Amino acid sequence: MRTRTRNAGTRGPARAVVGAVLVAAAVLPAGLPAARAAAAAPAVPAVPAAEVWQPGGTRVEGAASPEDAPPLEPGRYTDSLEPGRTVYYRLELDGTSSDHLSVFGVPDPRATTSQGDGLRLELRTRSGRVCDAAEPVTGRRGAVHPVGDAVSRTIDPQRAAGDCTRAGTYLLSVARRQAASSDPAAWPLAIRYMSEPGLVEDARPGPQETEVGTTPEPPRAAAVARQGGTGFDSAALVGTGAYEGSLQPGETRFYRVALDWGQQLFADAEFAASPGGTGKAVPTGVGLRLYNTVRGRAVEEAELYRGDLIGIGVRTVPVAYRNRFATSSAARPFGFAGWYYLAVTLRPDTVGTVGPDGTVDVTLRVQVRGERADGPGYAGDALDAGFGVAGDGGAGDGPDGPDGAAGAAGADRTTMKVLAFGGIGVGTVLVLGLGLWSLLAARRPGPPPPPPDQASLPGRASVPGQASLPGPVFFPGPAPGGVPGPGPAAQGGGDGGTGGEPDGGTGSSGGTGSSGSPGSSGGTGSSGGW
Repeated sequence: MRTRTRNAGTRGPARAVVGAVLVAAAVLPAGLPAARAAAAAPAVPAVPAAEVWQPGGTRVEGAASPEDAPPLEPGRYTDSLEPGRTVYYRLELDGTSSDHLSVFGVPDPRATTSQGDGLRLELRTRSGRVCDAAEPVTGRRGAVHPVGDAVSRTIDPQRAAGDCTRAGTYLLSVARRQAASSDPAAWPLAIRYMSEPGLVEDARPGPQETEVGTTPEPPRAAAVARQGGTGFDSAALVGTGAYEGSLQPGETRFYRVALDWGQQLFADAEFAASPGGTGKAVPTGVGLRLYNTVRGRAVEEAELYRGDLIGIGVRTVPVAYRNRFATSSAARPFGFAGWYYLAVTLRPDTVGTVGPDGTVDVTLRVQVRGERADGPGYAGDALDAGFGVAGDGGAGDGPDGPDGAAGAAGADRTTMKVLAFGGIGVGTVLVLGLGLWSLLAARRPGPPPPPPDQASLPGRASVPGQASLPGPVFFPGPAPGGVPGPGPAAQGGGDGGTGGEPDGGTGSSGGTGSSGSPGSSGGTGSSGGW
């Protein structure tokens, strides 16, 4: 108030300048005021609550009996499941498309778990023939992270028709299994159903790709700030490069990368040292998992964490259509072009091992290798169904449309544009406003008033390029070779399918862990790495 009284002669222009700046700042994303506040506030050592995946999609209630099973169409669904229950969903499948369903349970990070807690998924015919099965589990006692896998029914035109390739009614069953000592709370379920077009009559998919080959050196460029999403639908876009984020105990963060036919992925997660912690060793305290386009388990790795710097890496075979029929569990998940998902996890019981700030910094180094090859020859629009990579390096949208990963990509791109143009607007208003201030002051008799403190102007910390913003602003556009770089993708995410069985049915993705092994009917064994 004293300042306004002392500079009464310039109060009108000052109000105009500040008002204009406030109007310009108002067009920026809501997160920027929080960024300004965070930059100004002193650091408070505390451990905030872990962020948890909140599945999105159409609400559906699985039935207790196959006769009452609700129908599913391609898309995303949510449900919930208590321990000891089995629920059923109904699908009407044709005899030409391949169909893939993923189911994930999302336990509370504070929940008590035991080794072997998890889900049992089965895709079977109406007559009871099991076409595919999977048993994703939490792993060791105390491990808490999203638990799930995918089951599939794949049509192979080069194989004789069987029970699991005929048109008709199929059932998806989801059972929750856990120890009596574990938390009895219901798990939210995230269900994703994708229908992959069949191949043209004269399609000749290339051979299987079962060799990883030489491992390249990980990218050593400066890392870009990129916090992962809390689930598949909000997974942060990455391409070849290095990215920095952080984890709190109990958190899992997701990233997505587009892999086209003929391309393979090399990724390393570096979990930073956490000084000031107890140094207590937590088995499988940190983890890195990879899921394929249909969200089937592809690779699972975990390491002991005692607060020291440690790294975990995954290497994949090149993507090839016929990999889905491979006998090797290391190759079978990589039979689809499209989005692949990396998930980094910090177990809840590392809370004492983690230092006073309550977080562990994670650097993700990603490298996509290989020339993009032709697809297998789909008879329908594979990109629209969520399979394949577009010419600009973005993967197919899938049945979710703008509500799934596609929407996240679009939102990223829009946000970056608003940041850029909003920043330019604020900068322009500041320059013009200060110029007007000086001009008016020069025309007044007597000494000019003191200029305003620039650092105190509203919106000052919001101009892109200032140190108070975390990381640079990127614009959309593919990196060399069509692989999306650090900028947001032009298109959103979708999904694909997995393994094979003698009668023409399919096995699930066959994820690997320290003790995982393929299960019967082409399904996967429980992953022991967690």
